[in-house]
Amino acid sequence: MRKTYLAPGVYIQEQSFRPPAIEHAPTSTAVIIGSFPRGAMMAPKQVLTWAAFEKEYGGLSNSTLSSHCIKQFFDNEGKALWVIRIGTRHIAGASPFLQGLSLLDR
Repeated sequence: MRKTYLAPGVYIQEQSFRPPAIEHAPTSTAVIIGSFPRGAMMAPKQVLTWAAFEKEYGGLSNSTLSSHCIKQFFDNEGKALWVIRIGTRHIAGASPFLQGLSLLDR
């Protein structure tokens, strides 16, 4: 809508050139993609406690780092976690980025 000025003269209209502030976003929710002893393949599932992770995915595994990361997440008061189980055969044919992620499991 166009402004209507009632008298001639110089008018100053201030505009901010700063970008808008970043809104606060919760950081207590995370996603872990990895290989685990059991659980649904390639299906994201929300896990709210360490006990729920142990029940669904088998708990700590010495063959992968992913389960240890999840344990630390809940030990450090993480609230919600999305877990996606992928097998090592899915990583072998993946992009270089995912191949780099597979190195974390060793």
